Amino acid sequence: MKQIQKKTSKFMVATLSIIFLISTLDSCKPKEDDNPEEVITTLKLTFSEGSNTKVFQFKDADGLGGGLDGVADTIVLDSSKNYRLVVEVLDESTSPLTVVSDEILNEGVDHQFFFNISTGLMMTHAYDDLDSKGLPIGLSNKINSSTASTGTLRVNLKHQPGTKNGSQAIGSSDIDVSFYTIIK
Repeated sequence: MKQIQKKTSKFMVATLSIIFLISTLDSCKPKEDDNPEEVITTLKLTFSEGSNTKVFQFKDADGLGGGLDGVADTIVLDSSKNYRLVVEVLDESTSPLTVVSDEILNEGVDHQFFFNISTGLMMTHAYDDLDSKGLPIGLSNKINSSTASTGTLRVNLKHQPGTKNGSQAIGSSDIDVSFYTIIK
């Protein structure tokens, strides 16, 4: 009888060990993303200088990665101006539309817009907003357009959960658009 109890106890311990191991391994499996990627149909850039406001946008009706190509406006700015640039990201495939910028702001520690100005385009950029860790987000910016020139302004929103450090080299791009730009 004692031998049966020992075998039963060993069997129970082994069974419980296997159950524990399986539950531990299951908890290590990647879970479905609790924060799925948003659909982005519109990237809107609003340049303001005094009462002068200029709006330019990129639109992709079926969202990034869909069958349709997106279309970007040509940015045309006046020279020798200090603009405030507000970036807005939208999903216009829903009714009412979804303001994705709100989520980017709420998750600022995981997002940053990068502004790449091509050589020869006489423009400078400075961030005008910060996340809770003191790093830029890029929804609010300062742009200076110095002299007449042409080139591209590339706007790249990086998703960098847990890794954001101000570097464009890390994370994945949520949207990456180059706008042909004219300063006149």
